[in-house]
Amino acid sequence: MHIEVHVPNPKGALVPGMYASVVIPLQQAQNVLTLPVQAVHINGDVSSTGGGGKERGTVMVVDSDNVVQPRDVVLGQQTATKIEIVSGANEGDRVIFGEQGEYKAGQRVTPRSMTASEMEQ
Repeated sequence: MHIEVHVPNPKGALVPGMYASVVIPLQQAQNVLTLPVQAVHINGDVSSTGGGGKERGTVMVVDSDNVVQPRDVVLGQQTATKIEIVSGANEGDRVIFGEQGEYKAGQRVTPRSMTASEMEQ
């Protein structure tokens, strides 16, 4: 995207032809539940079901018996790496990250916890 911005330059530090990269936050949310995008299968828009136009998705959750269960979630804001979970999942849920297609509902698994930095690699 190309945008032209006029910036005051009283000391002449900026000269014609210079380029800059900037990040302009359009929305910001604090204290929200997020998951890596690789943990969510996006299904589509729920505006027809009263979801306010939010997208919906599915996450694969590992329950206390180490059994995989799909769970429908309502999604909020999304970045390149994270998706806000508006409803359907809770902090502390064990969610499968990555290849959800390898797992089936009712399958027993041996979970391995990962840190956020391990998931970003």
